[in-house]
Parts: sequence; structure tokens; C-alpha cells
Amino acid sequence: MRRMLHHCNTAIRRTPRGEIVYAPHIALELELQLDEWYGYFPEPVRFQHLDADTSDSAFGYLSVEPLGNFLRAQYYCCKLSIYWPAVYQSIQDNTATPEVLKDCQGFFDAYIQVMPNIRICIRNCIVNRWTLYAIIFIISMAF
Repeated sequence: MRRMLHHCNTAIRRTPRGEIVYAPHIALELELQLDEWYGYFPEPVRFQHLDADTSDSAFGYLSVEPLGNFLRAQYYCCKLSIYWPAVYQSIQDNTATPEVLKDCQGFFDAYIQVMPNIRICIRNCIVNRWTLYAIIFIISMAF
């Protein structure tokens, strides 16, 4: 997971003029690696993916197993990291291609998924509480 988070910062590239631009093909590869990582989870800690338009009541079904909750939070934090450069690029350029807009949507979908889960993790995952507080701080600083 740590290596994955480190590689998320590579969803950008430098142009010959030194500008930093979003690289959607790298983001796609990182998301494929993230989903492959998810595929290795054993059933007891495998978490359910919810649709972004899922009602708040559906979040009541989030796992109460602390490791599963923490892994879900880490998974969606990776997605946030993967797609943050798309949001940054669209803000910087004040415009976006359909491909970049799709990835911006991926960022906000992950944000919707991670926030209720972090709240649950802070209550139930005492060992990783400091990491979770740091995640909330970093996410809030992005906005």
C-alpha cells in the first residue's frame, strides 16, 4: 500500500517546457494495480464497493471488522491520490477534456466513499487512528 501511495504521485508528467500536466494513462494503470491489490484480500477483510449515488443509509452496511474498514479507507485514499492531479489540472487550466472530467468524477466518487468510512475507522481502529486523522487533514487541505 505504501508503494502504491508513493506511485500515485506519478499520475503527472513534465512537458519539454517544464510544465506539469495530468497523465490519464498513468492514472488508469495505477487504478488497475489498486484493483489487483484489492483482489488479493481474503474474504474476512474484503470490503464492499458502494456506488457514489448510494444513500447514506447504505453506509450502515460498512464492515465493522477494523482491518477491513482500514483497508477500505486506504483503498479510497489511493483513489483520491490517483485522481487528484486531474482535479488540479482542470483547476489550473480552467477547462478539462472529457477524459479529465471522468477522472475528476473518480476523485469525487472516492471522496464520497472515504469520508463515512474514515469516521467509522476512527472509532473502531485505534491502532491506525493517527494515520486516519492525518488523512482527514490532508484531504481538507486539498480543498
